[in-house]
Amino acid sequence: MIYVIGYFLPETRKLTKETVYSANAEKIYNIITDNQNWQYRTSLDNLEILSRDGENEVWQETTNGITILFKTREKRPFEYYAFDMSSQFFTGEWHATLTPIDEEQTRFEATESLTFPNPFIRVLSYLFMDLEKFMQTYEDELRKKLEKE
Repeated sequence: MIYVIGYFLPETRKLTKETVYSANAEKIYNIITDNQNWQYRTSLDNLEILSRDGENEVWQETTNGITILFKTREKRPFEYYAFDMSSQFFTGEWHATLTPIDEEQTRFEATESLTFPNPFIRVLSYLFMDLEKFMQTYEDELRKKLEKE
């Protein structure tokens, strides 16, 4: 029954969130693209950089025993950052656009899109993966980091 329900649910879940930070785009960009200094992200248990090729990285993040693989897709300094992600249950992408409002305020718009090929896992994702909460946590952690800088 769950499999049948999952078959009729959308395979891809997508969420876009927007907020304004009291920081310039350069500062925000430098923080979100610096995977070596991830400790401000208290929702993560670990982040390990697996390889680097110039500005591009492959890394994995672990939270509550679940590991997700990430790979840089595109970087445009101080305005755009995107990466792909994958786990045993889904594939996805995340991107953020930074738009200066003035010298000390930046509009941050992030979009996360996750695809669940397995209908059973798709149902579980709706029950146990709160994308809104995940993205809000990321925004809150980034805001706290910016306030300390």
